[in-house]
Amino acid sequence: MLENKNIVYSKTSRFTDNVFIKYSMLFVFLAYLVLIYTQKDSNLSNDDFWGMIFGFLTIIFVFSLLHFAKFEFNITSNGLQYRFFPIQFKYKFIHFSEIKYYEIRKYNPILEYGGWGIRYAFKRGWAFTVGGNIGLQIVTNDDKRILFGTNEPEILITHFNNQKKNFK
Repeated sequence: MLENKNIVYSKTSRFTDNVFIKYSMLFVFLAYLVLIYTQKDSNLSNDDFWGMIFGFLTIIFVFSLLHFAKFEFNITSNGLQYRFFPIQFKYKFIHFSEIKYYEIRKYNPILEYGGWGIRYAFKRGWAFTVGGNIGLQIVTNDDKRILFGTNEPEILITHFNNQKKNFK
């Protein structure tokens, strides 16, 4: 349900926008290569060798997911669209008429939601974040809570307020 002609604000965020994540991925990859190199002269059994290969491929797969994962968030003239690719292929939509309350707030991603990504906490609801600690908190008419992480809170709330006001 992507309405390109009606988008007034669009933001795409990635895990790899965070420098810490990039260096962590590089460190783990290099550490694994060192492990494999130091074990090449030992008497590895066939099972140990294939176990190391499987571990290497698993690391490559996880890093590829982190690299290609992206959170897409749009404000349209009618509401909000979002998806966390490659977990969600279709955009989800929240109509402005479904939003009871909203605010920009600081949050602690680890304590409140258990980290970044698509997260669910029983009392806090859903969170869609890739980094940082500021987000747009939405409460819908049926009391569902959704937090959208952002690194542009002022720009986001300005567009959101303008569209919500224009919608009424």
